[in-house]
Amino acid sequence: TRDERSTDVSGLAEPPADDDDAKPPPAQLGRAFLSEHHVIAASGTLYLYRDGAYRPDGEGDVRRWAQGELGRRSRKHDGDELIYWLEQQCAVEASQLDASDLVNVANGLLDWKTGLLRPHSPDVLSTVQLPTEWHADAHHERGHRFLDEVLPDRETRSVVEEFIGYCLWPDCRFQKTMMATGAEGSNGKSVLLNWIVALLGEDNVSSVKL
Repeated sequence: TRDERSTDVSGLAEPPADDDDAKPPPAQLGRAFLSEHHVIAASGTLYLYRDGAYRPDGEGDVRRWAQGELGRRSRKHDGDELIYWLEQQCAVEASQLDASDLVNVANGLLDWKTGLLRPHSPDVLSTVQLPTEWHADAHHERGHRFLDEVLPDRETRSVVEEFIGYCLWPDCRFQKTMMATGAEGSNGKSVLLNWIVALLGEDNVSSVKL
């Protein structure tokens, strides 16, 4: 005969509500994200302020943050929507980036006109940071000896030092270039160029072999 005993379903979970209905909207997530981070968006790139500069890898951090906030409810479109919201709310003109006369170094913002070092600040929209620290009383004896050897002419050395200073700028406002020439090897060109790359940081340098 058919078993007519009733089945107890009181312990079974209710069908889950639609995930999207249970999630906070992108605007709410975005405001929460901005309460913890400084963000700008320009020319299709999302920048996140970290360690004294705005880094162009912000999208990955935003997606990881959203996934951590939403947990198992997280879906790819949640990150997409949050990124879109941040891009609209934090948009700046590309011309505003790196427009300050301050040079962003590893230990602060250098006012090259006065030699004063200021603390890093997210209010300065800097996307380029040198890996080198600024110390007003620094002196590199070996470096000076090297320049004396390869650039004995004081005028030539002064021009080279001025051009190295120009390389500290994040733009090419003066539209000048310099070429190191010399048919013979072992005259210091490669050493000088490697020195400049170390000063500026490999992430801030590009080169093409002639």
